Amino acid sequence: MWNLFYKNNYNDPVYITMSNLPSELINYIYSYDPEHRIRLDEVHEELLYETNTYICDNDMCEEEFDIRHENSKTNIRISFMTCHFCSAYCESYGRWSVQYDLRKMNRR
Repeated sequence: MWNLFYKNNYNDPVYITMSNLPSELINYIYSYDPEHRIRLDEVHEELLYETNTYICDNDMCEEEFDIRHENSKTNIRISFMTCHFCSAYCESYGRWSVQYDLRKMNRR
């Protein structure tokens, strides 16, 4: 449509319609960048990855996982810490490991 306006197709219905519009509206229409949606999709994918991907707090696993996955265990409170685990197995071992480390630290 960008080219239709500048090709000087005076008999074209698009040109006739566009020429009757106010200049502010014509400027707004031509400010649209069709590549914007493609680039924005990439940004959204990266944002979803950054906000929904955690690293398992189990010191023997430390795997990246998506918190939206049904097996993930997130926001588990252990003493004063909030932990995120990729599975129930990692949660059980990770909870034990963190509590063990806290008990060792308090003995000294």
